[in-house]
Amino acid sequence: MFSKVFGIATLALATFANASPLARRGVSVDPAKWYTLSWDGMQYLDSTKGVLMIQQHNNFDDLNNGGDKGVRFRFPDGLPGKIVCEAHNDHFVGLAEGQNPSMNQFDTYQSEDRAATAEAGDKGIFIRFGDSWVGRTNIEGLPVSESDAQEWDVREISMVPL
Repeated sequence: MFSKVFGIATLALATFANASPLARRGVSVDPAKWYTLSWDGMQYLDSTKGVLMIQQHNNFDDLNNGGDKGVRFRFPDGLPGKIVCEAHNDHFVGLAEGQNPSMNQFDTYQSEDRAATAEAGDKGIFIRFGDSWVGRTNIEGLPVSESDAQEWDVREISMVPL
């Protein structure tokens, strides 16, 4: 009888643990390291002239050995947390203020609520700005709805040499 009760309790605990949203989140980052955010192996989130947009890069090794700081991101707070791009290391990634808000690098003295938040997904990272998200369909930095949010693949990359 004891073994049946123990077995049922063990099964219940295992089921409960697997149902927890935290247990399903497999992505973690080191706040001291830099990462690329991509999908399909060639489409990278890239800061181009201060605006985050998707750029095609055909070879990761070329990126890793090259000088493009716009594809290098770090997460100083871990996940969830703010995002910094190497191209603008003294700024957070966020929504620029103005008539047509776009995702870009914005001065850390601007309102903190405009900063983007990176969140761990099952296999990658989601980036949100309040109720707006970064997705595959971003054109010139315009945010998308949650239904169009992209789970970005995360890959460690070296920092651009000084």
